[in-house]
Amino acid sequence: MADQKGAYRQVLKATSLFGGVQVVNIVLAIVRSKVIALLIGPEGMGIASLFNATLRMVSGFTNLGLERSSVKELAYVRERQDEEAASRLVAILLKLVWVTGLAGGLVMALASPWLSQWAFDSPDYVWGFVWLGLAVLFRQLTAGNLAVLQGFRRLKWLANANVIGNTAGLGLTLPLYYFLGLEGIVPAIIGSALVSLLVTYYFSRRIPKSRDAIGLKTAFRDGRPMIDLG
Repeated sequence: MADQKGAYRQVLKATSLFGGVQVVNIVLAIVRSKVIALLIGPEGMGIASLFNATLRMVSGFTNLGLERSSVKELAYVRERQDEEAASRLVAILLKLVWVTGLAGGLVMALASPWLSQWAFDSPDYVWGFVWLGLAVLFRQLTAGNLAVLQGFRRLKWLANANVIGNTAGLGLTLPLYYFLGLEGIVPAIIGSALVSLLVTYYFSRRIPKSRDAIGLKTAFRDGRPMIDLG
């Protein structure tokens, strides 16, 4: 009975924590949208929306669903209290997200002529999509770091990473829009993704990971359950 009450208390605490995080993120999103609309106008908002939608599409095709499936695997290993296996799984996950991130960035760069024509009906945005390949890489690495925090139930760290990352990203992007206008859209997207990566890395690096050399073949073999589930 005591264990059941403890579980309920933990669920309530986590729900309250992430409810507060969602409120903060919603407020930040409203502020970001309002200020960006004032700085770059409806045209800029449309361009940014198309860039972000394409970025999400490419990431969705190339990330293998690892940001979701890895949480289950990490939590399962952690519950067995096998620290060696858990630290090795973290290293494997981070190796895999590097591979998927680089692959996603390469896909974005190679498909940039088609993406520009498809999204904007114009070839004028090819180089924008090429540079956004960096954002694909940064976002997938960030997703890997967040999955590690969630899988190890570092909920407070996870909440802090979300709030600090979003706040710092807003602080970086607004000056870019103010000084560069429409030309600041791509740098702002990349910069925001980089800030989120640095913040999540700061928190996730506290979780031990295996220092053994893990090759690509080994990573894909031992990470197969995460890939299949994703």
